[in-house]
Amino acid sequence: MGISQITLSIDAPEDADKVVQQLFLKKLAMEAKFLMQVQRTAVGADSKMTVEGEKQDMHLVIVANDDKVSAVLTELEEGDLGKKGEMIVSPLLTNKRDYMKWVQESLNTVKASASASLIDTDTDAA
Repeated sequence: MGISQITLSIDAPEDADKVVQQLFLKKLAMEAKFLMQVQRTAVGADSKMTVEGEKQDMHLVIVANDDKVSAVLTELEEGDLGKKGEMIVSPLLTNKRDYMKWVQESLNTVKASASASLIDTDTDAA
């Protein structure tokens, strides 16, 4: 079982965060991060370095197991974050299985403790 990285441009990080939270609740994502690009440096067609700035492009990068990529794409489309053809899926050819196992176990622990804190009632406060 491999993993893939899904990248897409987003306009409203607040709306995207809601969809990302759902991906974690449904155990579809292993990692998600928001990236903002303020400046871009590249070599142009004329072999000269070009610097583009003052663009504040925001991207969402999600890491998921290969068998869950279709479900992640569906959730992103239903959340109006991406349309078919706008999201880039990149299979990651090598990974550290122990690290990925640790990430998944950590997510399960965080979810369990979050659920416990919602259920926990403080009778002394009443």
